Amino acid sequence: MILTGERMILNRMKKETEIEHLCRYEYAMQFVGGKKVLDAACGSGYGTKMLAQKAMNVIGMDISQEAIEYAKQNYKKDNSEYFVGSVEKLPFKDNEFDVVVSFETIEHVDERIQKAFLNEIQRVLKNDGMLIMSTPNKKIYTDERTGGVMSEYHIKEFYEDEFKRFLASKFKYVKFNQQFYAKTACIIEQEKSFANISGFDGDGMYIVALASNIDIGGKIDNSFLCRYPQVYEEYNDYVQVFYTNDGEINEEDSQIVEFNNKLKHHKMCIFLDGIKCTKLRIDPTSEGGIVKINSIEIGFENDQKEYISEYHTNAIRKEENILECIDEDLQLFIDLSNERKVQYVDIEFEVIEDMETFSTRRLKLLKEQNILLNEQVVCLKNEIKAIKESKTWKIMEKMTKIIHR
Repeated sequence: MILTGERMILNRMKKETEIEHLCRYEYAMQFVGGKKVLDAACGSGYGTKMLAQKAMNVIGMDISQEAIEYAKQNYKKDNSEYFVGSVEKLPFKDNEFDVVVSFETIEHVDERIQKAFLNEIQRVLKNDGMLIMSTPNKKIYTDERTGGVMSEYHIKEFYEDEFKRFLASKFKYVKFNQQFYAKTACIIEQEKSFANISGFDGDGMYIVALASNIDIGGKIDNSFLCRYPQVYEEYNDYVQVFYTNDGEINEEDSQIVEFNNKLKHHKMCIFLDGIKCTKLRIDPTSEGGIVKINSIEIGFENDQKEYISEYHTNAIRKEENILECIDEDLQLFIDLSNERKVQYVDIEFEVIEDMETFSTRRLKLLKEQNILLNEQVVCLKNEIKAIKESKTWKIMEKMTKIIHR
């Protein structure tokens, strides 16, 4: 599936981004037990599968055929289905769903489609149904974070009061929660005193709203609603991409994505967001070892992309795409034809043997070779001793003495 940096694909994004998305679905799971659920704009399908763990039935819908095919291949469960469809006109009957979930969708369409989408949600929801919807808080996400420059993928963002009026136009009860991230993602009831909860204060980056035409206050934990912990120890290695125009490599001009080095196969995407450069250096791991490079894809501006098969490396090439690196981190050097804007680097690789295992095996091999060498030396010494003790050797010694006289 094409990576743009906006559609979430597990294990190919920054871990902070993954956790923020997973947290929202983790939060929604408490409301879907035994219910029929629509995941509108489901993207790659990971969230639909999460909801299916608790729901009676979940339908994941997205406008992208590619995303739906990916979801079917990677996140299918017996009680889940996937359909292609538009939020402007949901392809479902009236009063069909108990819960509609839509995360980080509404800001991607214009105001006309936003209103149409909300009408459609109200239509397909049962009378006592619930909408769970999230969107970035424009004040924090755009105004404070980027100085008012909106994401290229967003069309119409909401301020908090604006989003509340929007939902209240169709639903009698609207409840807002704030989502924060700080090595742990959490969703906290808006009216709660944030400063007393895990150090969070002020407005969250995202608003997670509950909306219904029945009173939903009693269904909500009024303190800490969702906590999705990030165990950083699991992500103890990383892919690092360096970029440069003058050939000088430094840590400041690089991007890092962490991964779990207990796993062997990795497909990682590192976003460079249109940085101009002529050279790239990719370090698939922070150490050496034996690594198989399956593919390298570089995305440029205007949706152009190239698959890289030729690169220089500091490693020994055991085969065309199997690299053995000793005593330092593995490095791949890529020369671009000219200065270009790089949007992302996507690399798929397998760690056949990490540095620790490789070093242990190498040391064992060296010890075995040393033992063998010592044994050969002992054998040779014994042979020499046997020769010196032989009659032939003694005769040769006597003849040598006679000659020297």
